Amino acid sequence: MKLRIGIIGLVAAAAAVAGCGDDKDDAGSKSVLQGVKDRGTLRAGIRSEAPPHSFVGPGGRLMGFDVEIAQELAKNLGVKLQIVRVDELTRISFLKNGRIDVAVAAMNHTRERDKEIDFSQTYFFAKQSFLTQKGGPATLKELGGKTVGMTRGSSAIGNWRDYSKANGLPAPKIVELGDARAAVEAVKSGKIEG
Repeated sequence: MKLRIGIIGLVAAAAAVAGCGDDKDDAGSKSVLQGVKDRGTLRAGIRSEAPPHSFVGPGGRLMGFDVEIAQELAKNLGVKLQIVRVDELTRISFLKNGRIDVAVAAMNHTRERDKEIDFSQTYFFAKQSFLTQKGGPATLKELGGKTVGMTRGSSAIGNWRDYSKANGLPAPKIVELGDARAAVEAVKSGKIEG
Protein backbone atom coordinates (compact mmCIF):
# COMPACT_ATOMS: atom_id res chain seq x y z
CA MET A 1 0.00 0.00 0.00
CA LYS A 2 1.13 3.47 -0.79
CA LEU A 3 -0.01 6.49 1.17
CA ARG A 4 0.15 9.94 -0.35
CA ILE A 5 -1.01 12.79 1.81
CA GLY A 6 0.15 16.33 1.28
CA ILE A 7 -0.84 19.90 0.92
CA ILE A 8 -1.85 19.29 -2.69
CA GLY A 9 -4.39 16.74 -1.48
CA LEU A 10 -5.74 19.17 1.10
CA VAL A 11 -6.04 21.94 -1.47
CA ALA A 12 -7.80 19.54 -3.84
CA ALA A 13 -10.11 18.45 -1.04
CA ALA A 14 -10.90 22.07 -0.20
CA ALA A 15 -11.75 22.66 -3.84
CA ALA A 16 -13.93 19.56 -3.80
CA VAL A 17 -16.02 21.00 -0.95
CA ALA A 18 -17.20 23.62 -3.39
CA GLY A 19 -18.13 20.95 -5.93
CA CYS A 20 -19.73 18.22 -3.81
CA GLY A 21 -23.31 17.14 -4.34
CA ASP A 22 -25.45 19.53 -6.33
CA ASP A 23 -23.32 22.57 -5.47
CA LYS A 24 -26.07 24.02 -3.29
CA ASP A 25 -26.43 24.04 0.46
CA ASP A 26 -29.65 23.66 2.48
CA ALA A 27 -31.01 26.99 1.22
CA GLY A 28 -30.39 25.89 -2.36
CA SER A 29 -28.95 29.25 -3.38
CA LYS A 30 -25.26 29.21 -2.50
CA SER A 31 -22.32 26.91 -3.01
CA VAL A 32 -21.42 24.25 -0.46
CA LEU A 33 -18.18 26.12 0.25
CA GLN A 34 -20.08 29.33 0.93
CA GLY A 35 -22.46 27.45 3.22
CA VAL A 36 -19.48 26.05 5.15
CA LYS A 37 -17.98 29.52 5.54
CA ASP A 38 -21.31 31.09 6.54
CA ARG A 39 -21.98 28.35 9.12
CA GLY A 40 -18.40 28.41 10.36
CA THR A 41 -18.48 24.61 10.41
CA LEU A 42 -17.40 21.88 8.02
CA ARG A 43 -19.66 18.82 8.34
CA ALA A 44 -17.40 15.90 7.44
CA GLY A 45 -18.83 12.42 6.95
CA ILE A 46 -16.38 9.90 8.39
CA ARG A 47 -16.74 6.13 8.82
CA SER A 48 -16.06 4.61 12.21
CA GLU A 49 -14.99 1.11 11.13
CA ALA A 50 -12.41 1.46 8.38
CA PRO A 51 -8.92 1.25 9.93
CA PRO A 52 -6.43 2.79 9.25
CA HIS A 53 -8.67 5.40 7.60
CA SER A 54 -10.93 5.76 10.62
CA PHE A 55 -11.80 3.78 13.72
CA VAL A 56 -13.08 4.21 17.25
CA GLY A 57 -10.18 4.68 19.63
CA PRO A 58 -9.86 5.03 23.40
CA GLY A 59 -12.78 6.75 25.05
CA GLY A 60 -14.96 6.28 21.96
CA ARG A 61 -13.06 8.98 20.07
CA LEU A 62 -12.93 8.66 16.28
CA MET A 63 -9.32 8.37 15.06
CA GLY A 64 -7.36 7.67 11.87
CA PHE A 65 -5.93 9.56 8.96
CA ASP A 66 -9.34 10.38 7.44
CA VAL A 67 -10.12 12.18 10.72
CA GLU A 68 -6.79 14.02 10.51
CA ILE A 69 -7.46 15.03 6.90
CA ALA A 70 -10.88 16.42 7.87
CA GLN A 71 -9.30 18.32 10.78
CA GLU A 72 -6.68 19.88 8.49
CA LEU A 73 -9.29 20.73 5.88
CA ALA A 74 -11.42 22.55 8.46
CA LYS A 75 -8.32 24.30 9.80
CA ASN A 76 -7.30 25.43 6.28
CA LEU A 77 -10.82 26.74 5.67
CA GLY A 78 -10.76 28.56 9.02
CA VAL A 79 -13.87 26.78 10.34
CA LYS A 80 -14.79 24.28 13.06
CA LEU A 81 -15.10 20.58 12.28
CA GLN A 82 -18.30 18.64 12.92
CA ILE A 83 -17.82 14.91 12.43
CA VAL A 84 -20.89 13.09 11.17
CA ARG A 85 -20.60 9.33 11.33
CA VAL A 86 -21.42 7.64 8.04
CA ASP A 87 -21.16 4.09 6.77
CA GLU A 88 -20.63 2.49 3.39
CA LEU A 89 -24.30 3.08 2.50
CA THR A 90 -24.80 6.63 3.79
CA ARG A 91 -21.56 8.39 2.83
CA ILE A 92 -22.78 9.22 -0.70
CA SER A 93 -26.45 9.81 0.13
CA PHE A 94 -25.57 12.21 2.99
CA LEU A 95 -23.26 14.10 0.63
CA LYS A 96 -25.93 14.33 -2.07
CA ASN A 97 -28.73 15.41 0.28
CA GLY A 98 -26.63 18.02 2.10
CA ARG A 99 -26.34 16.35 5.52
CA ILE A 100 -22.56 16.55 5.11
CA ASP A 101 -20.35 18.93 3.16
CA VAL A 102 -17.56 16.47 2.43
CA ALA A 103 -17.10 12.71 2.78
CA VAL A 104 -13.68 11.72 4.08
CA ALA A 105 -14.76 8.12 4.32
CA ALA A 106 -12.48 5.46 2.81
CA MET A 107 -14.15 5.53 -0.58
CA ASN A 108 -12.81 4.17 -3.86
CA HIS A 109 -13.03 6.53 -6.79
CA THR A 110 -15.04 4.67 -9.45
CA ARG A 111 -16.63 5.71 -12.73
CA GLU A 112 -20.10 4.97 -11.34
CA ARG A 113 -19.52 7.13 -8.28
CA ASP A 114 -18.02 9.83 -10.49
CA LYS A 115 -21.48 10.23 -12.05
CA GLU A 116 -22.93 11.14 -8.64
CA ILE A 117 -20.28 13.10 -6.72
CA ASP A 118 -16.99 14.94 -7.12
CA PHE A 119 -13.71 13.56 -5.79
CA SER A 120 -10.55 15.17 -4.46
CA GLN A 121 -7.12 14.00 -5.52
CA THR A 122 -6.62 10.37 -4.53
CA TYR A 123 -4.63 10.16 -1.31
CA PHE A 124 -4.60 6.41 -0.60
CA PHE A 125 -3.78 3.55 -2.94
CA ALA A 126 -4.54 -0.05 -2.03
CA LYS A 127 -5.31 -3.34 -3.72
CA GLN A 128 -8.38 -5.41 -3.04
CA SER A 129 -7.63 -8.77 -1.51
CA PHE A 130 -9.23 -11.76 0.20
CA LEU A 131 -8.56 -13.11 3.66
CA THR A 132 -8.90 -16.89 3.98
CA GLN A 133 -8.31 -19.44 6.71
CA LYS A 134 -4.95 -21.19 6.80
CA GLY A 135 -5.24 -24.20 4.50
CA GLY A 136 -8.20 -22.64 2.68
CA PRO A 137 -8.29 -21.25 -0.86
CA ALA A 138 -4.91 -19.72 -1.70
CA THR A 139 -5.62 -18.29 -5.17
CA LEU A 140 -8.44 -16.35 -6.78
CA LYS A 141 -9.14 -19.35 -9.00
CA GLU A 142 -9.65 -21.53 -5.91
CA LEU A 143 -12.18 -18.99 -4.58
CA GLY A 144 -14.28 -19.22 -7.77
CA GLY A 145 -17.85 -20.22 -6.93
CA LYS A 146 -17.18 -20.18 -3.19
CA THR A 147 -19.06 -18.09 -0.64
CA VAL A 148 -17.13 -14.88 -0.03
CA GLY A 149 -17.88 -11.83 2.07
CA MET A 150 -17.56 -8.17 1.20
CA THR A 151 -18.58 -4.98 2.91
CA ARG A 152 -21.91 -3.54 1.82
CA GLY A 153 -21.59 -0.96 -0.90
CA SER A 154 -18.01 -1.97 -1.74
CA SER A 155 -16.76 -1.68 -5.30
CA ALA A 156 -15.20 -5.11 -4.66
CA ILE A 157 -18.61 -6.73 -5.19
CA GLY A 158 -18.84 -5.78 -8.86
CA ASN A 159 -15.11 -6.29 -9.34
CA TRP A 160 -15.30 -9.90 -8.08
CA ARG A 161 -18.33 -10.67 -10.26
CA ASP A 162 -16.60 -9.18 -13.31
CA TYR A 163 -13.31 -10.99 -12.57
CA SER A 164 -15.09 -14.32 -12.08
CA LYS A 165 -17.00 -13.98 -15.35
CA ALA A 166 -13.97 -12.79 -17.34
CA ASN A 167 -11.85 -15.68 -16.05
CA GLY A 168 -14.44 -18.43 -16.53
CA LEU A 169 -14.89 -19.01 -12.80
CA PRO A 170 -18.20 -20.26 -11.38
CA ALA A 171 -20.57 -17.46 -10.35
CA PRO A 172 -19.60 -16.12 -6.94
CA LYS A 173 -21.79 -16.36 -3.86
CA ILE A 174 -21.38 -13.02 -2.11
CA VAL A 175 -22.44 -12.26 1.45
CA GLU A 176 -22.55 -8.51 2.14
CA LEU A 177 -21.34 -7.63 5.63
CA GLY A 178 -21.46 -4.46 7.72
CA ASP A 179 -17.73 -3.92 8.10
CA ALA A 180 -14.30 -5.54 7.85
CA ARG A 181 -14.44 -6.88 11.42
CA ALA A 182 -17.64 -8.77 10.61
CA ALA A 183 -15.92 -10.19 7.53
CA VAL A 184 -12.93 -11.41 9.56
CA GLU A 185 -15.24 -13.07 12.08
CA ALA A 186 -17.21 -14.73 9.25
CA VAL A 187 -13.96 -16.17 7.83
CA LYS A 188 -12.83 -17.37 11.26
CA SER A 189 -16.19 -19.06 11.93
CA GLY A 190 -16.28 -20.71 8.47
CA LYS A 191 -19.45 -18.85 7.38
CA ILE A 192 -17.54 -17.62 4.32
CA GLU A 193 -14.37 -18.86 2.66
CA GLY A 194 -12.84 -15.50 1.86
